[in-house]
Amino acid sequence: MIDDLQRLATFALVAEAGGFAAAARQMGVSRAAVSHQIATLEARYETRLLHRTTRKVVVTDAGAALLEEVRSLPHLAERARQVLAGASSRPTGVLSVSAPFGLAEYFLAERLAAFLDENPAVQARVRFDDTVVNLIEDGVDVAIRAGRLTDSALTCRKLHTLDLVMVASVGYVAAEGMPLQPGELPEHQWIGYTPLGDPQRLVLTQGTEQTRVQLSGRVASNHGPFLLQLALRGGGITLLPRFQVAPQLAEGSLVEVLPSWKPPQGGIYAVFQASAHIPAKVRAFVDHLSSRSG
Repeated sequence: MIDDLQRLATFALVAEAGGFAAAARQMGVSRAAVSHQIATLEARYETRLLHRTTRKVVVTDAGAALLEEVRSLPHLAERARQVLAGASSRPTGVLSVSAPFGLAEYFLAERLAAFLDENPAVQARVRFDDTVVNLIEDGVDVAIRAGRLTDSALTCRKLHTLDLVMVASVGYVAAEGMPLQPGELPEHQWIGYTPLGDPQRLVLTQGTEQTRVQLSGRVASNHGPFLLQLALRGGGITLLPRFQVAPQLAEGSLVEVLPSWKPPQGGIYAVFQASAHIPAKVRAFVDHLSSRSG
């Protein structure tokens, strides 16, 4: 079927151009290749479509009838080429983005708004979900993920380093005391972030010194804003990105726990399908996020 469409388009070009040589120049192929296409088409349908003379070709009655049906094929092929070329180079269409709830206000909203201002032909559909979505099954173009990524067949680009801090409310510290060494952490109420596992095993670093602690608490969640609210209400110590708790640290409702001991640093990543032909809207969005992140 595909070969027949190619031969029919070639026939239309020859008939419109009035000769094999002219059609061959338009197609960028040899005259012999064009002649072979027409001969194959005539043999397949056992019908002569063109009368050949020394100076030009003339369509037969059967050829004239066929030409009325296939005249638009070369133009359709060229239009398809132009459309696809434009789609591959210009961001257009609907961009589907997935992100954790905690990144909505703190990371994504401002960056997405600026991207849409710069790319008026793009529409965005954003879903917030603290579970890891399947990009292919869920129809997601780009997933924004935080933390430490495991090996994946997907392509990822780091957008931002996550400065993680352990925090607790002033009320909690007043009631339970402030840990002075990492070894005291298991004695406290720990509010866990479930994607990091349960129990959570943290490697804390102070200069060249490292120590490992294993932490498990009565409450754990995959939702960062919930962990923040629980910590503010005296629920215990938790681990959150600094940007998420910066206002509370500044106003004094939260305090940093063991500030000289640094937990593992994570990152914010853009994750998308590996492909030799990444859609322009995806490439432009990831480039935009990278240019505005540190």
